[in-house]
Amino acid sequence: MPAEIIDESESETVLAPTPAGATRDGTLQRKTADRAPLKPLVPVAAAVMEVLLDAVGRSASEVVVLLTGDERVRELNRQWRGKDQPTDVLSFSQLEGEAVGGEEAELLGDIVVSVDTLRRQARDGDWSDDEELARLLLHGLLHLLGYDHERAADEILMKEQEGRLAGILLSRGLACAWEDSRR
Repeated sequence: MPAEIIDESESETVLAPTPAGATRDGTLQRKTADRAPLKPLVPVAAAVMEVLLDAVGRSASEVVVLLTGDERVRELNRQWRGKDQPTDVLSFSQLEGEAVGGEEAELLGDIVVSVDTLRRQARDGDWSDDEELARLLLHGLLHLLGYDHERAADEILMKEQEGRLAGILLSRGLACAWEDSRR
């Protein structure tokens, strides 16, 4: 299986104010996040990753995708990037040096997606959760393959690849929240 999808997003807990009168000091306590019934993202993630891995010539490679919440992503971002804030997607590549361009690597790495941030961004962008998930997985996969957007020239190259891959997803019936895809 090219992509292993792990969904721990539904088991996330959030800090929420206690109901009035529940405690005298109004402290915060943990409770399970109240969530409306939502379409599961695992099948979408699996389909998107299958198309993307094939499109980049890595159909035999493996990627682990973790769907989680803002708090877990914040912990990982703090631990590995020194940034004490949540973000939408993190990538942890297993490729180094010459292996980045080669096809021999079996495990490409891990992509971690904050479903909380995904849903906010989808709402703000006026597209579906599925479209935003496809965009984040596409972006994360490019990072696994060595693309970056720290310098202007690298950002241009990465955006070109994002557009190309978004087009492939669209041609395979998978919508992607790529800005140019709605034109």
